Amino acid sequence: MKFKIGLAEDCDWLADFYDKTSYGGEWTETDILYYASDENEVVGVVRIAQECGIQVLRGMQILNRRQGNGIGNKLMEFLIKNISTNPIYCIPHSHLETFYSRFGFKKIENIDEIPKFLVSRFAEYRSKGMTVSVMLRN
Repeated sequence: MKFKIGLAEDCDWLADFYDKTSYGGEWTETDILYYASDENEVVGVVRIAQECGIQVLRGMQILNRRQGNGIGNKLMEFLIKNISTNPIYCIPHSHLETFYSRFGFKKIENIDEIPKFLVSRFAEYRSKGMTVSVMLRN
């Protein structure tokens, strides 16, 4: 398993990968990708987007057939080792809070402590019936 870093604009395989994982989110060309590949196949991706001057972890996906093999853990370890020390926000499905807490993320209970653009996204996800939380890694 190899772990790499790249810009979304340089990774022409990203749309195809997200199609395989049924990820419906969007990305920008300047997002930084942290990804895992095995025998020339990308098996996991997590992106860091700069939004309103804030780092946001987005689009963490592992191929379905490769889930449960520790790839997500190794990918997050790689990201944490290589990322800046600036705070990082994420809006994971609530059942993934324990996973993200292993990497220093803490659930934000007070909505006043969440950047406004993320409050809007959080509300949008909730309006779609998604059970999500807002978490921060300082």
